[in-house]
Amino acid sequence: MPSCRWLGLVLVWALSGCDSDTPGVNPNTSKPKRQTKHHLVETQVVSLNTSRTQHRYMGTVQAQVRTRLYNQEEGRIAWLTVEPGDRVKRGQVLLRIDEKQLQAELKKTQANQAKADADLQRIMEMHKVQLASEVERMQAETALKVTIAEQHIVRLRLDNATIRAPFSGMVLQKQVEQGNVIPKYTHLLTLIDPKRLFVALSVSEFLLPAIQVGDAPEIQVMSSRQQVQGKLSRIQPQIDPLTKQGSIEIEIPSLVPPLVMGQSVQVTLSTPSLARLSIPFGALQRDHDSAYVYVFSENKAHKRAVKAGDFMGNAVEILSGLELGEVVISKGFTGLKPNKTVYQLNPL
Repeated sequence: MPSCRWLGLVLVWALSGCDSDTPGVNPNTSKPKRQTKHHLVETQVVSLNTSRTQHRYMGTVQAQVRTRLYNQEEGRIAWLTVEPGDRVKRGQVLLRIDEKQLQAELKKTQANQAKADADLQRIMEMHKVQLASEVERMQAETALKVTIAEQHIVRLRLDNATIRAPFSGMVLQKQVEQGNVIPKYTHLLTLIDPKRLFVALSVSEFLLPAIQVGDAPEIQVMSSRQQVQGKLSRIQPQIDPLTKQGSIEIEIPSLVPPLVMGQSVQVTLSTPSLARLSIPFGALQRDHDSAYVYVFSENKAHKRAVKAGDFMGNAVEILSGLELGEVVISKGFTGLKPNKTVYQLNPL
């Protein structure tokens, strides 16, 4: 059994070696403690956000100055040379009705005036020598005044037989032709001022308080994609009781190429929305079916449920759960738990 004896001696030596102290190592020395890391977060203040809202409408170009021309004298059209699209100047003769009958009536009134004037002179001479009474003198004076008034009426009718342009503009419509015999008050021509164009829009009653005369909405011509700033020139003082829509008018400046009546344009009205509580989009957290934020207070992260509204760019509206001026955590959510001690990277 010599081999077994030697094996036992080796085991005893090995065990005694394991129990002995290792040189240079102090068994009573403890391991160094790990330093605690601070949880750093970024914060933002709950503020009021006033964003601008854009409302787009389609409209049709109309003429701001549009006049229909009618005749006050009946008869045959003796002269008419303008056509739709022609440019005219103020005072330019557009149409003339045959004046032959009126010229004859004018000569008649002139003859009557001459006769009445001669009769008055004769009565005045007779009145001086008491061969005519005061009544006869007054009647002769009245007869002369009547003939003068009749002549004035005929001259007015002659003037009305010639239709002139009331302003510089363009012929939009022509309803008659040269040679036509027309009765009184016939629609002859329609004139517009092509430099003064506008678009009329119907807008919601809720939008009207946010706009005012003088605003400069953007206008885009659909056919050419030209963009220009218009001018809100008029807000009608009543709202349709059925549709609850109000009417506004927006002037369109001159463009090159010029606009034509009936063209389609897109109008963009930019209005400020109401001031609303908002926080950065990144500060809003969600779980299964609710939204919440971490409120920073006294170096603690307090979890609080909130009700979110509309998104406004990089911000989100808060309908309830927060107050103006409170501080919320916007970054640093990894490992964040309710009531955990945190430190600001960006002290406010």
